[in-house]
Amino acid sequence: MLNFNFYSYFYVLETSFIKVIIKKEIFKNRTMGKEKKAITRKHVLGIIGIFAGIFILSLIFSSLTKPDYDEDSDAIIKKLHSAIEKATEKGDYDCCIEPGCTMCYLGNWKFEQGTCFCDKAMGEGRSEDVCPECKKGLEEGRCKSAEGDFCEIKR
Repeated sequence: MLNFNFYSYFYVLETSFIKVIIKKEIFKNRTMGKEKKAITRKHVLGIIGIFAGIFILSLIFSSLTKPDYDEDSDAIIKKLHSAIEKATEKGDYDCCIEPGCTMCYLGNWKFEQGTCFCDKAMGEGRSEDVCPECKKGLEEGRCKSAEGDFCEIKR
């Protein structure tokens, strides 16, 4: 949706342009001594048509230049998984599924941001501490538990 300032700017520009033409015609008619030529409805509609055409073309060209969000999201996901690998190497991230969950790492679960201890929670039988993303991954068969054979959530 276009913002109000654009419309008001367009209106001011249009009316200013029409006023300049009218003043120019009146001045020309007074100074040249020629017979007066009135600005007709045809002139005004022509000017409005030109502005409408420019406006429509600007909308068309602005819709053709949309950013590529797929490339951006792929790069962000790669950076996130790279950060998760670094946290795993440091010992701050111990997930029970492969690829590891992002929910815990982003701080959207019980653990501190940048960490995951779902694998340890599963090994200790604390299924309530396993994040929903890990639970879904376990249901899909993506278990990589290092705590033994704890690939089933106890309900």
